[in-house]
Amino acid sequence: MKILGALLMLACAPMGVSLQGASIVATLDTSGLPAGDYGLDLQLIDGDGVVNNTATFKNIAFNGLILNTLLLTGTATGTIGSTITITDADPSPDPFSGALQSFAVTGGASSIGFVLTFSENFAGGFPDAIFAGILNSSFATLASLMVDLADPTVITPVSDNGITVSATDASVPEPAFTWLVGLAAVAMSLRARRP
Repeated sequence: MKILGALLMLACAPMGVSLQGASIVATLDTSGLPAGDYGLDLQLIDGDGVVNNTATFKNIAFNGLILNTLLLTGTATGTIGSTITITDADPSPDPFSGALQSFAVTGGASSIGFVLTFSENFAGGFPDAIFAGILNSSFATLASLMVDLADPTVITPVSDNGITVSATDASVPEPAFTWLVGLAAVAMSLRARRP
């Protein structure tokens, strides 16, 4: 019985509580922008020099805006109508991979929303980062959302220039946690049944 309990504890030890991939729900309220041309810039910036992370932008919705062209760079794939996926690029030629969706504001209520899921690998040194920002026609950043993958609990929204940026953590515990709790309950019940 002691051997069974020890085996169960050893089996559970490496599981811990982790995330299936962190997830953030973001909204960029663009209602305060004057009429004109702008861009949504989505990037995964490789800081640690190791190809080890992926960022996926899903459920991308442009409300009250007119979409123009989409430019994909580096390892970015997909379409705004479905999903944009960006993986780390080899940093030696260019550490930037991303998508730039141009759009026009005509006035009135408008917003951009998306769900961002990402891996959280960090090899040391400078961390990878995920950037989502609104650019003006001169490519200057008007407002942004930044996630540092060394500590993805730190989500930095920067609201400015009539744009309100909001983001909420929507991460879900991995099923491994449920297994850990279940195995611990079995181990405790077996231990309690012992005469």
